[in-house]
Amino acid sequence: MSAIIGGVLSKDGVWLADASAKTGVPTFGLTPSSAVLSSKKDAFFRFCSTNASQAKAVGLYYQNMGIKRLVLVTSVENTAYVDPYVKSVAEDFKGDMVTIPFTPTEETYNQIFKANPEAIFTILAAKDVIQVIKNVREKNPNIKLGSSSWGSVEILSLYSGPLLDGVLFFSLSPDLYGEEFKAEIADFEQKYSMKATNGSHYALSVSHILYQAIGEVGDSRAALKAYFETPRATGASIFRLPTRFLVCRGRV
Repeated sequence: MSAIIGGVLSKDGVWLADASAKTGVPTFGLTPSSAVLSSKKDAFFRFCSTNASQAKAVGLYYQNMGIKRLVLVTSVENTAYVDPYVKSVAEDFKGDMVTIPFTPTEETYNQIFKANPEAIFTILAAKDVIQVIKNVREKNPNIKLGSSSWGSVEILSLYSGPLLDGVLFFSLSPDLYGEEFKAEIADFEQKYSMKATNGSHYALSVSHILYQAIGEVGDSRAALKAYFETPRATGASIFRLPTRFLVCRGRV
């Protein structure tokens, strides 16, 4: 085995990074964006931007909106993603901020409404974001709702309807993708007759750049690790992905 492609969630990236440090097997994460994976001495490589810039944008966005009390509803299953995200939001949001761990129980909503928020921001998987939106809207439709890209990417790709009206979705903007990357997405959707998700975008690009690397230096673990540790200009579309974020409001 020369390399591993895998690791969608940040929690996957953490243990894969540790395993790569022990085995030396070059490992390529698809969408693990946690800042805790940066600057680690291992053989784990990530081609997506960290969530730090998005979290900063979230904090500034709610600060500039004049929100005084913000509730973050967070995953208890993917703390590698959540913890640095929350820390980054807190650095730029100067109002009162309450963090509530999500469980699919009434207790979560009791805590949310007890906190009396002006806005709720979810750092959750898509299915849990949808549940929070539905339950909060039933009790108080005036609370402003938002989602990190973890939930937004899938929701923007697969969901629609009036339930999503007015929700803020933080996500990479498709309008900012490079032309080559757009062509890859279109080709994927035509070939497989299905919507290309964010994960499939990255998987395709990682496969391309790994194929390119093997062609240049061979398939030994040491050669591939050295190849990816060396900065270089490349035509691979994955390296042109933007770090700016799109905030969508309303029905999608």
